[in-house]
Amino acid sequence: MREGIDFFYQFAIIAAEVFYMEEDNDYRRQRIIREAKEAADRIILDGSEGSVEETNYLTARVAEEMVKTALGPFYAAILKKDMDDHNSGNGS
Repeated sequence: MREGIDFFYQFAIIAAEVFYMEEDNDYRRQRIIREAKEAADRIILDGSEGSVEETNYLTARVAEEMVKTALGPFYAAILKKDMDDHNSGNGS
């Protein structure tokens, strides 16, 4: 009976450590995201002529480039699948 209790105790300790590691990773990732956004804002505001229109334009263009970067691996995977399907005769 004691061995079962020890096992569950050790399991609970490991589960708690994993939970806290994930919590640390989430905090670290959120900090990186926040800092990247603040850096982009600072660069835009420092480089802009100061008008609301230009600031909005630059913000939109930076966002567009970030979306392209984020979607790049997805588009590459879709293109590869399409090419594989075409080469194997499954494409239309």
